[in-house]
Amino acid sequence: MQKEFFKEIEGVKYRTLLFPWSSGMNVKSRLVKFLGPAIDTITTTGKDGGFHLDASKFTDRLSGQDVSSLIVEVLQYTYSEKERVSKEYLDNTFSGDYLNVYKLVLWVVEVNGFFGKGDILGILKKAVTVVPGMSPVSTSMQDSLTNSLNGSSGTQGK
Repeated sequence: MQKEFFKEIEGVKYRTLLFPWSSGMNVKSRLVKFLGPAIDTITTTGKDGGFHLDASKFTDRLSGQDVSSLIVEVLQYTYSEKERVSKEYLDNTFSGDYLNVYKLVLWVVEVNGFFGKGDILGILKKAVTVVPGMSPVSTSMQDSLTNSLNGSSGTQGK
């Protein structure tokens, strides 16, 4: 029996199951191939060793990737209160609400341990967006972004 996990995002309760080994390995491989080129845009800077992400370079490195099919694949074992999270569900529920899709995807990636604990996801959560010609985002704004990405705490079920 697959372990299941629960999380509430913006008042909607979600349930996800751990990927079976073979499906999980395929998804992990796709995630690594997808994120690999973009990871090169993350740099460590400053005395505090904080991570900085150049948003324009990150986006450029990901161009041409089929983001939506990867998201659907990551969410294939995830259910809302009423239905399975499918492409149609995402189209109908999250139109113009991309941050909550990212929260859901990030949670599923975390509970499945695709990158271990605090590995690449920790870097991405702590990344400060640096726009050319502008100073890095403040620590309080960084904390706000991290809290926003974390959303409500998830729980494991039986």
